[in-house]
Order: sequence, then structure tokens, then C-alpha cells
Amino acid sequence: MSIILHPKRVLDVKKGVYIQKPYISISNGTINKITREPQQGIMIDLPNMTLLPGLIDTHVHITYCFPNESEGLKSNAFKTLKAGFTTVRDLGITGTIETLLKFIDSPNPQPRILTSGKPISKSDTSSTPVKVLLEQRHKSHVIKIFENEKSMIGKSKLKEIVESTNKPVAIHAGEVSEIHNAILSECCTIEHCTHIDDANIELIKGTNIRICPTLYLPTNYLNNWKDYLFMFRGFEKEAKEHFIRMEKYCIPNLKRAYERRANFVFGTDAVAGMHGNNWMEFESMLKLGMTPLEAIQCATIYASEVVARGPYGIKYLGEIVPGFKADIIGCVGDPLNDITCLSKIDFVMKDGTIFFNSKQ
Repeated sequence: MSIILHPKRVLDVKKGVYIQKPYISISNGTINKITREPQQGIMIDLPNMTLLPGLIDTHVHITYCFPNESEGLKSNAFKTLKAGFTTVRDLGITGTIETLLKFIDSPNPQPRILTSGKPISKSDTSSTPVKVLLEQRHKSHVIKIFENEKSMIGKSKLKEIVESTNKPVAIHAGEVSEIHNAILSECCTIEHCTHIDDANIELIKGTNIRICPTLYLPTNYLNNWKDYLFMFRGFEKEAKEHFIRMEKYCIPNLKRAYERRANFVFGTDAVAGMHGNNWMEFESMLKLGMTPLEAIQCATIYASEVVARGPYGIKYLGEIVPGFKADIIGCVGDPLNDITCLSKIDFVMKDGTIFFNSKQ
């Protein structure tokens, strides 16, 4: 039997308008119909709620947890789902990809997870042919690469990796030279882009590459520095200076990229302690000059384009329309006028299954 959701309103994320008091018919994990008239099925009234598509975070580290957390992965996944993020892209793991894939196949409450497994770095490309590196990552859904100014892989090798795989490629690049090489590779996304300059902004415009800015990342680290010292033993001073510099420049540099119409996508780089607080990136995105709708679009329709790419791509996400997956979240309030409404999610459905409803 169909489930019928009857909320106060539903956000059309493409048009940026609300559909008032609709009836949403859902069966077999799919949205069937949206009408003004009551439908037959199990009725779930949500009279005070604004419904949105399930949010998508294109850059998390779902396995990252504090050393004393025995069930960190399970907890991270549950917190992320409860926060309204029904799909995530994991770009670097602790442990083995087999362990994470086993968890993904488990019945634990969790978002849909696409993972890169172990990222590729300069040490890898220096010692191992690209073909072998990709074969080693045959279980990965996406390829993650670290481009580092102090140990550069280089534009030709990056391009070779991108052209040698049918999987989407995400490249970590923060400095000007790193970003330049990443753009020339024609990858899927560039993570961070903190120090992007005018020349790179012009270069990336008009491409299909999306910037995943992770704007709240340095603030999270600096505000909770003592908690994160375990990650930076031996180079604490250098790491802190890096995040101070990142926090200083990420907003002004990426604001120019936004104003010149570079393409963005939502991603947090969520690590230990950040899972479930992914929404805080929205506030940072507004500092670029984005409207709340534009920030939400980055986590829905634009993020859905990213996670749909490649042989493991997941399609039909990011909108509440017939034929799409029934990933639907709800909050009380108007997120188009107050983005902080998304700090408290009251309803979570993924694939037609309700995982959380604060009103029941």
C-alpha cells in the first residue's frame, strides 16, 4: 500500500517556490504522484512541516571518529542520516574499503554511501602505474586524488588518471598551482579550492567541474583544536597555521569565484565530531553571497548531478517529483528565509522508509 505524505508545503528546488499542502504518494521507494487531492494509502499528516529532497553531502569521511569511539562508523552514519543527509560521498577512509562496503550493505540506519576508499597521492603515482592504481581501486565508487604543491603529481598524470577511468574523479587542491592542474585534468570536482585566483576562476568557468568549497572546515578544526590534536601529532604547529590561513582566505577567494559564476556543490569534509552538523556549511555558503535557495540547490540538484556520474552513479535524487527516489526530509520553518531551519530536521525518509519523525 502507498504511503501518503501531507505536509504544510513542499519545496520545488528548481523553481524556488513552495507547493502548498500537497499529497505525495509513495510506493516501492519511489515518488508516484503529487496532487492537490487526497490519495488512497497510509496517510501521514505533517501539518507544520516544510518538506525538501534528502540532502547530499559530496565530501565526508564517514569512518573518521575520535579514538575512544568504539562504534564511531555506526554513530557517524546515524547522525548524518538524522541530520537529513540521505546520500554522501566518502572521500577517504580509515581501515579497509572492504570493512566500509560491508557496513554499507548492513541494515544499520545510514545514508546512501559512495566511497573512494584510499586516495591516490604522489607516492602512489611515483611507484605504481596508473593502470595498477585503478585496478587496486576496483571496488571504489569514485576516485580521490591528493594534489600537493610540495609533492606534485602534475597535470599530465592527473589527466591520465581521469582519462583512464570511467569513475568520477575528485581532486584535493587548495593552492593556485594545485587548482590549475586539477582544472586541466577535467575531473568531476575539486575539493576546497581555498586559494583560487582570478586566472583559475576564468579557467574553470564554462567547464563541467564543480567546486566543493568545504568552507566551514577550518573553523570546525580551530574551534575544537584540542579535540583534533590526535590527528596532527608531530606537526601540530604547521597544521594549525594551515587552518588559520585557510579560514582567512576561503570566503573572500571563493566569493569571487561565486560572483563570476563558477559551479559549486555542497560538501563539508565532515570528520570526527562534525557528522550530524553538516548543515553548518550552509551558513558559510551564504557568506559567499548565495541565497538560501542557491545553497540548498548545491546540496540537492547540483549534488545529485555529481553522485549520478560513473558506473556506480545514483540517479533520481535531489528533487521531490514523480519517478524520483523517495528521499524526503522535513523541518519546521521556512528555510528559504532562514537557513538555520535545517539545523533541526524533524522528518527523514530514505527510499520510502521513514527513519525519523519527531511528530509521532
